[in-house]
Amino acid sequence: GSFNYCGNDSCSSAIFESSPSYVQTSEGTYITETLVQGYNRILYSPRSIKKGDILMIIDSNKILAVNDTNDFTIMGDYYINGAISRKLNKNWRFYVNLLIDVKFFISYFPISKRYTTLKNGTFGVYTIRARFSNTSLQLKRRFNITEYRSIDMFCSDTNKTINNTVNCAIIASTRSRNDTVLVENNQLNSFSGEPISYFGFKVPNNITEPVSFFKNGDFLLPLTEAKFDANLIGFEGYALGTGTYTTFIATLNSCGEKDTCLKSIINSEPNSPISNNQFLIEIPSVYGYNRFYLQTTRKILKGQMLVVRFTFPVAIDTTNDYLASDYQISGSELIKLNPKHNWRIYFNWIIEQEYYLNYFYFKKTFHLESRSLYGVFNVTASYLNSNTSVTQIVNITNNQAVDFKCQNSHGASKNTINCTAELISQSQFHEFIIDYGDCSNGSVTNKGELFDGFGVNIPDNINTTINPTNTGGIMYLLTNTEFLFDSKLIGFEFYLSVIGSFNLALNKMSNCGTGILAERCGIFLESFTSTNLITINNWFLNPTTMGRNFYWLDKPYNVKKGYILSLSLTSLGRISLDDKTDNHFQDYYFNGAMVTKIDANKKLKFLFKALTTNSYFYSHENIFSKTYDFDGTYDITLLDTKKKVFVTTSCK
Repeated sequence: GSFNYCGNDSCSSAIFESSPSYVQTSEGTYITETLVQGYNRILYSPRSIKKGDILMIIDSNKILAVNDTNDFTIMGDYYINGAISRKLNKNWRFYVNLLIDVKFFISYFPISKRYTTLKNGTFGVYTIRARFSNTSLQLKRRFNITEYRSIDMFCSDTNKTINNTVNCAIIASTRSRNDTVLVENNQLNSFSGEPISYFGFKVPNNITEPVSFFKNGDFLLPLTEAKFDANLIGFEGYALGTGTYTTFIATLNSCGEKDTCLKSIINSEPNSPISNNQFLIEIPSVYGYNRFYLQTTRKILKGQMLVVRFTFPVAIDTTNDYLASDYQISGSELIKLNPKHNWRIYFNWIIEQEYYLNYFYFKKTFHLESRSLYGVFNVTASYLNSNTSVTQIVNITNNQAVDFKCQNSHGASKNTINCTAELISQSQFHEFIIDYGDCSNGSVTNKGELFDGFGVNIPDNINTTINPTNTGGIMYLLTNTEFLFDSKLIGFEFYLSVIGSFNLALNKMSNCGTGILAERCGIFLESFTSTNLITINNWFLNPTTMGRNFYWLDKPYNVKKGYILSLSLTSLGRISLDDKTDNHFQDYYFNGAMVTKIDANKKLKFLFKALTTNSYFYSHENIFSKTYDFDGTYDITLLDTKKKVFVTTSCK
């Protein structure tokens, strides 16, 4: 091909500068040759070529070998389609040369220059000159130097905090390794590692014990968000089967210049902010690590994300809850791969550009007043000496519940009341203030065990399981699963002693189960033998492994405080009972409105727990005492629970 707009520069440079636009003045003569595998040398009668002419080839059979070393000191080849030119993947070059009758010397001199201060803060146009010494022959090139910084923050446990603490990840990217990220004005983080050329979560070349994931549907990968406009050249993934990856480019709405699209997803969850989902390409997979390069580059825009569909099991990362989860697209909703944990599919897209990406992890603890259940705070991170920053709103929660009883309130010895409190809070060592009703106060501290739901904590292993004997048509009321505050149910944990299916029901009780500790069904049924319930929802479970099991819902389910679960063993499945004389309630047969203890002589309860997004600390033997100066009736108040105690005159 011949060109007439090259000027004093090379025509190859003109093609590079004008891409993707392409204008060719004229075409030469087409010559067809048959090639053999390996090295080919073809000679013709000499013909004249002009300075600036460039060889074009048509490889319809795709048999020419390419140099894929991605050496950026040498210009790569281009694919031409009409008036459009596209660079071959990265800097690939065909192994093709023109043979001429003139010999000459050629050398490649790599040049590197660092610009510490840009003229416009983030952008500058600069010139580099080169010339042969002692001659007037010189070359001048203009370069655009762009500084790029991006920062985002993801706090995975906002709204479900433990100990008033949030755990956050800073996602920071830059083209300058010397940048520093400042968190909350006191924690400095420097960039480390080598520059990368992909958007997304790193895909390992080898995973020794991969975690398998397979569901039908399309999956949005938020960490693949394009940090800047880039040239897409390929994909990476880790497959645990063979089949086809189908890829799409997702464009999201509500992504401003300052806010990332990841933040748009978090703020709109579970609603999907995707405005356009454009088909990209289908990719064949092999077992293990996969890397696939496009034949030509494709432009992707800042904020766009990758959507992938697959027909085989894939490997996922389950090791890091600090980073954002991937989502399944379900109509107009986005559903996390796991409702409790943040799982990510090992798949990303490879770009032509390079940049630095680091994740900086930190935690921050906030102060809530002792009676406060909720607080809203800001967390800020920024680049040092830069206007690029991010502020994340975090919600701190501390759900609380109490009950207490004073055993000797009708006959105090030496005017002293001895009481035992049952405490629940999302903050361990939370101090509950006691109002003794005589203008004096005390306190009791929750030093309890951590629970991630309502029920019995499940051990990893049991030496001897206990199977229920009466199962035919019997419903069991699981008294320990009573929800003590409004929660999001995300699954179930249980210890399976016999493989098989069973049914669960969520119920609203008529005369117990208000969510107040003193009115729990476990307490009510110790004195009464009947109750009524209304079934709110049902689940069918069919686990296939013995021992400790987890069953995850597709998405969180809102449950009101006071609701309670029941179990029906209508098939082969059996859940082990526990007979320890601990502080848990015993479970009951439920037949119509009548309830009966599973065993009148033992405290049997099922090893079962309803899992929720909120965890909490529970303690049951918190002793406090009070000696009054005068006899009489006093109202003792702990949180919102008030009880009367009677102090009578006694011998000193």
